[in-house]
Amino acid sequence: MKQTITGSTVTLTSELHESMTMPTDISGEFVFRQVKGNKIDLTISAIGYQTFRHHYTFSPGKATIDLQNIVLKRESNTLKEVNHSRDAGHRPKGR
Repeated sequence: MKQTITGSTVTLTSELHESMTMPTDISGEFVFRQVKGNKIDLTISAIGYQTFRHHYTFSPGKATIDLQNIVLKRESNTLKEVNHSRDAGHRPKGR
């Protein structure tokens, strides 16, 4: 099942070495304005998903580019161990 991933981190880097980063909105969308150059590298990362990286080349002078839906693949990470310790300064008061 496909779902919207809000708050993913999107980074765009142009061939002119201009780099911009922003989170996706509540709809999972993002908009970069006034991008210089027509070759970009796009990186999208979100917790629990594999990082998406793709290179795009656009026609010069094109005002708006719609990348359509981008699908991130789930990534399963298993923790080997979880440690929890109570802070000695915060013990419950006893009678």
